[in-house]
Amino acid sequence: MIKEHKTSVAPTTEPITLAELKEQLRIESSTTEDDTFLEGLIVSSREAVEALLGKVIVNQTVIAKLDEFPKDDYFELPTPPVSSVTSITYYDEDNASQTFSSASYSLNDYCDPQRIVRNTDVDWPATYDRWDAIAVTYQAGYATAAAVPASIKAVIKMLAADTYENRGFSDSDATKNTMLKAASVLLEINKTAHL
Repeated sequence: MIKEHKTSVAPTTEPITLAELKEQLRIESSTTEDDTFLEGLIVSSREAVEALLGKVIVNQTVIAKLDEFPKDDYFELPTPPVSSVTSITYYDEDNASQTFSSASYSLNDYCDPQRIVRNTDVDWPATYDRWDAIAVTYQAGYATAAAVPASIKAVIKMLAADTYENRGFSDSDATKNTMLKAASVLLEINKTAHL
């Protein structure tokens, strides 16, 4: 049903801080020469964990595109957890942009993935035949860094620390295998948890 989705407004915060990563690496907080590199590692590690989980960790705006409304009274949204729906716009039968009234649907956030559910007293509108006939804009991810589960933060720190300490390919297969096994266990815990 969902044809494409992408982040339209990137996160403004990360689940771990530079100070937390420095503590993980045992780098003195007063040492600043690698700060830019470390901040980049936090972002790339968070993105890697999001890709592995198929979920969004920190608050960001996502736009999902559909080619038509479903025959059912609901459709699922990718990249959970979804906190709110900003708008549902669509191209009507004349290919003119319209907004589906927010009073005509609700967000069911008790299931995973979350669903947009239309009210029983309304129908989905007819749309023009195009791949991007419908655009759903919504907020996904945990509202604050404090709300991110500790196990997810631990994996992000592990990945960032491993990349920092082993720039390029690691010569230590044992270290790599240990880190990957630990990350796999932590990620599996969070895959099965309702975010």
